[in-house]
Amino acid sequence: MSDDSLEQSRRARFGKQLERLRHEVYGARSGELQERQRRRELDWQEVRRLIGEDRVEAAVQILLSMCHPQDGAPPGVYKEVFSRMRELNKEDAATKEHKRVIERVTTMARLDEEMTSASRGTFRTLHNFEVPADYFEGYLNLRPADARALRDAASATADPCA
Repeated sequence: MSDDSLEQSRRARFGKQLERLRHEVYGARSGELQERQRRRELDWQEVRRLIGEDRVEAAVQILLSMCHPQDGAPPGVYKEVFSRMRELNKEDAATKEHKRVIERVTTMARLDEEMTSASRGTFRTLHNFEVPADYFEGYLNLRPADARALRDAASATADPCA
């Protein structure tokens, strides 16, 4: 066997091995993505069902479990969780459950910061571009009404003797 044919044989085997590895890696990754997508769809269906049954608190818990910006949260999940948390804040403020309002608004602030932080990281990684701190201000889910709810709940729970 000549050196050229031996080299071609090695390249052919290497090419087949490389193709098999690509299929294993990308095939598995594709399967993981499909499974994640299927779970997300089931979660959305469960959220819709719970909201229809007026079980907003349980729906919010599922939505919170879906909020992972590093995994690529489904579109609209942040908007939905903030909207539902505002509903709960109104109910709790009316029933004088101020500590729950405070906890919820601080969770909302944390989620908003995580989301913008992940977006900044994406810009830095993919575009090799550092964005200014206020770049995503137009995309924030936290609203002035949330700050007012926090202020009102904090002042209602403040010690009047202090």
